[in-house]
Amino acid sequence: MSAMHRAQLHPRALQRKITKAFKMSGLSLRTDAVRALQSVLNQEEEVDEALQAILSAIAVRLKAGSSVSGMQSGVVDLATIEQVVTDLTKNVDDRLKAALSVVDAYGSPRLCYDPVKKSFYFYSQRVVQKNKNQAPQANSNSPGSSRSPDVTSSSSSSSSSSSSSSSAGAYNNALKPFHGNANDKVTMFRERFQMVKQRVLRNPLFCRPSIGGSMGGRGGDAAGHIELTPIDSLLGARGTLVLLGMLTKREEGKYHLEDMNGSVEIDLSEARVTDGLFTLGCIVVVEGTIGDGGTNADLFHVNTMGFPPPEGRQDALNCMNALDLSVMTG
Repeated sequence: MSAMHRAQLHPRALQRKITKAFKMSGLSLRTDAVRALQSVLNQEEEVDEALQAILSAIAVRLKAGSSVSGMQSGVVDLATIEQVVTDLTKNVDDRLKAALSVVDAYGSPRLCYDPVKKSFYFYSQRVVQKNKNQAPQANSNSPGSSRSPDVTSSSSSSSSSSSSSSSAGAYNNALKPFHGNANDKVTMFRERFQMVKQRVLRNPLFCRPSIGGSMGGRGGDAAGHIELTPIDSLLGARGTLVLLGMLTKREEGKYHLEDMNGSVEIDLSEARVTDGLFTLGCIVVVEGTIGDGGTNADLFHVNTMGFPPPEGRQDALNCMNALDLSVMTG
């Protein structure tokens, strides 16, 4: 078979074949793309099969909403042909190498969540603009901003202070220290809590019902919706409540649950727990009641404790479709 010769089509005949095939698919080719495609097909034994494979790959890109230049208008350019041919000619070794990449932890941007805009962003892309806008307020530190490494030890003013203080060298490889300071630890806990909370609120069990839905209490409604109660709203609350917070131990023998704005002591003596390993610093969902009508009015009695519901990879990616995640891997 190695001695088999393939009969090459005349350049004009091959050009007509290419043009006709693309026109039948509702596409057109730029002149440089036609020449490149002719050069590729001249090296193939089965011209028709190779041409159909290229057309199929382009159709997949169009169906996926590819933003490659020239494809949205139905005109295929040279860059598109080069990318498609490169993908089709990759062998097993090439694909294995492409599947593995080493990412520099100091050079990769940090993914953060903005609870106000309810969207994700790359922290490194906001650093410069944030420094310019908040330079006059960079020194407005809260007295208790570095009090402890828990979630609630940083107020809104200390949060902005820690962000501006760490952002100066946060993503500058030459200035970023190997170890962070106390404010960096506070910021880490707060950002981790925000990331988990936004994921929980997207879960169908915790999604707020549409307008007009009847609420059957603070803990949920008739349709099974679970409403999270902020810890700083527990004063005067009644009935079964659901909290999201981080487990801490401020005093020996006493456990607390903390969120972004409050803290409450919890009683775990009668709590039913789900499968998993619960440690200090982990974020949990608890269900229970506040107070017992006696001296322990500020004690939250936990009936059930478990971890926040997980989220599938594709669901998480769908929430970040406005971001170019390729910058995280270089």
